Amino acid sequence: MLQFQGSSALSSFRITKLLSQLKSGSGNKISAVTAHYVHFVSLQNALSSDQTSKLQQLLSYGESYGESYGESYGESYGESYGES
Repeated sequence: MLQFQGSSALSSFRITKLLSQLKSGSGNKISAVTAHYVHFVSLQNALSSDQTSKLQQLLSYGESYGESYGESYGESYGESYGES
């Protein structure tokens, strides 16, 4: 099974609003909140490099999670979840 990073699930406005609500409910113990989509692709056969590239292009949309939060997705989660 392949795993691909999706875009940020929340706009900056929504993050700010949610963070404010969470902070007020937690006594200011929460300092940040993030959310992003993750796409899992179950395959019967391995994809060629061209097919993998095309799939990555199809699943690339919006502002990427790493760009939104200054993190490297590949270092945190990797590109492959495992094989089935």
